[in-house]
Amino acid sequence: MVSKFQFNAAKVDTLFNEAAGRAAILKKMDELLAKSQPNDIAFIYYAGHGSQVPNSLAKEADKKDESMVPGDTWKEGVEDIRDKELAKIFNNFIDKGVKLTVIMDCCHSGSLSRGPVSPAKFRFIEEAKYDAKDPSQPTAPRPVRREPS
Repeated sequence: MVSKFQFNAAKVDTLFNEAAGRAAILKKMDELLAKSQPNDIAFIYYAGHGSQVPNSLAKEADKKDESMVPGDTWKEGVEDIRDKELAKIFNNFIDKGVKLTVIMDCCHSGSLSRGPVSPAKFRFIEEAKYDAKDPSQPTAPRPVRREPS
């Protein structure tokens, strides 16, 4: 990505394998948000596993949240990063005026940040074994205002 898109290597953070745990992923996103300024371009790319988490309080008919599966979810008490959590994080970038691009290369990625897509193409691993019990309904980001050129 650095050479193909001419990103400044000093401004690229990566997490691979066991380093890509839940806390580390969330921390890197928080750090990126903290150092981003209005009109900056932020790019988040995730390639890994995606899944679903039962959520008995969800408004969706299937009562499931889509999720990223961090490298440490095999540990007791470590949960996936759910779509509702990601929506809040992504909205913080948009609310700050940052131009955010997110690419999710994983199962269930079509609705990880923007809701269901059609036509659906299903690939999956077994869903999580816990209930998120999260009634939140994050609002979509406000439309970006374009300044005249």
